[in-house]
Amino acid sequence: MIILAAVIATGVVLFISIGYYLSAPIYQGPISDHFNGKEFINPGGVKAKGLGEVLQ
Repeated sequence: MIILAAVIATGVVLFISIGYYLSAPIYQGPISDHFNGKEFINPGGVKAKGLGEVLQ
């Protein structure tokens, strides 16, 4: 039982490590009308669509 827990824990750590390694770097750029330094925004109050609406 301890060996199974160790194997699962190792798998989880590998999964998270590989995901972190493959993820894109965080964008850092100049502040503009569409980017406030941390996140992209839609000027004019237009709300972004959710994934469900995009997939329809």
